[in-house]
Amino acid sequence: QKKALFGPGLGGAVNAPAEQNETQNEAPPDQILDRVQFLINNLSISNCAEKANDLRDILERRYFPWLGNYLVVKRISTQPNFHTMYLCFIDSLGEYGKGLVDAIIASVYVNVGKLLRSQKITTSTSERSLLKNLGSWLGQITLARNRPILQIMLDCKELLFQGYETGMLIAVTPFVAKILEGAKNSNVFRPPNPWLMGLMGVFRALYNVDDLKMNIKFEVEVLCKNLNLKLEDISLRNVDLSKRVPPVKEKNPDFNLKSQSAAAPAAALSPDKTSSGASTGGDSAKSDDEPQQTVIPNLAAYVQVNPNLTQLFEQVQGGPLSTHITLDLLKRSVPIAVDNAIREIIQPVVERSVSIACITSKAIVTKDFAMEGDENKMQKAAQLMVANLAGSLALVTCREPLHSSISTHLRQILSSAINDATGNSSTSTQLGELEKNALDQCCAICSTDNLELGCRLIEKAATEKAVRKLNDTIAPALTLRKDTREKKSQLYYDMSIFGSENQRYPRELPDMLRPKPGGLRPEQLLVYEAFQRIPRQPQPT
Repeated sequence: QKKALFGPGLGGAVNAPAEQNETQNEAPPDQILDRVQFLINNLSISNCAEKANDLRDILERRYFPWLGNYLVVKRISTQPNFHTMYLCFIDSLGEYGKGLVDAIIASVYVNVGKLLRSQKITTSTSERSLLKNLGSWLGQITLARNRPILQIMLDCKELLFQGYETGMLIAVTPFVAKILEGAKNSNVFRPPNPWLMGLMGVFRALYNVDDLKMNIKFEVEVLCKNLNLKLEDISLRNVDLSKRVPPVKEKNPDFNLKSQSAAAPAAALSPDKTSSGASTGGDSAKSDDEPQQTVIPNLAAYVQVNPNLTQLFEQVQGGPLSTHITLDLLKRSVPIAVDNAIREIIQPVVERSVSIACITSKAIVTKDFAMEGDENKMQKAAQLMVANLAGSLALVTCREPLHSSISTHLRQILSSAINDATGNSSTSTQLGELEKNALDQCCAICSTDNLELGCRLIEKAATEKAVRKLNDTIAPALTLRKDTREKKSQLYYDMSIFGSENQRYPRELPDMLRPKPGGLRPEQLLVYEAFQRIPRQPQPT
């Protein structure tokens, strides 16, 4: 049987000899090196032409390999918001800078290879962020400028296939998607370019793989939107995918198996990994002597069961409900039903809510704090905003399906308990119309009583994950502000938000919403602080 391997056939970027990757580029003398770094530190959209002329005067072309590597490692990979500015700077160099473009691309390939070969790429958010940033830059400096990415250097299609086989889609998918985003500005590689559409066909085939994580699917959806494509209109490449080695989904970072517990709330209400084998369905309530088990520990202590529910079954005396559905059975069954329902919907709800909230919060905070040098203010505001947005989105998304799911699971558990007690295989054949209505009403009441508990757990999971993810996303911006303040003793300005001349925002924003030197005023910061004061009232079901 063919064994899945990552690396062979991916091109020179991944498989280049180690000695080639470790080549030391000749650095200029210290005096010139300091002047170049000072020049880069003070670069902005408005002075690119001026700084390009200064570089021509102080740096010889033979030092371009060193400068290219410096830009890639210290700037491009960690500062995606400044990519537009660096591209403008390179364009301003004209004929003098052609060798620098080649040096930058060569350094990008070397560092992409290092990251893809890293043992931590599937577990380290920071490494995946660097890889994604390099993919974005590679797409802008090649595809967007009608320059191909040669298969001999990086085979993007094979990279996706091998990522699928070896559990590396979590790193490979965002990287390749960011590369292809550059095609939207290309005259050659934009749809319906065959090379691009072939890769999009692979993306669609991967999108349809069962149990694929929502954040990987989300990358594909965002790419389709950026390229103005509809996912359903893309030709499938299922035949190609079927020829590859199927991945082992257990303990695979690319997949969420339905049988596994979802990422869960913190503290006492977080899922207990040792309980992942807890029984579910009717077996959980099979006998009075069998202890209750839920994946979310101690859930029974929070679940509500109305003691008057048994009165519903007393109205249908003589049937199996009044005989076998007791208050003790409900107290054992309702926590199992709530547990199953939460684990069933929490993963897709949290993934989508967190993704939307992080993208929105990052865009707004980056604009508002473009001229704020205090990284602590920016981080606090970002955390307050993303936590509120993610939690609210999760609540809106989960309420209805959670209510329905709790009711469905509880009905299945109680039906199984009746079947086990009576020895029949089907509950529907032994319950009359009045008994069925009473059972449905019982399940609906239990679902309503515990809906707010389930919503709080899902909201908590979404809030905590959103804060962690946004902290990782804005970490480079926070570090840059701190370094600027401590090392250079100068004000910080993020000019990347102004983009090109054709960009409407923030240029067309009202004056009170436009970024100004000195950062946000106290009354403007109150807008962010208000996120933690917004009360959330339980909604009626």
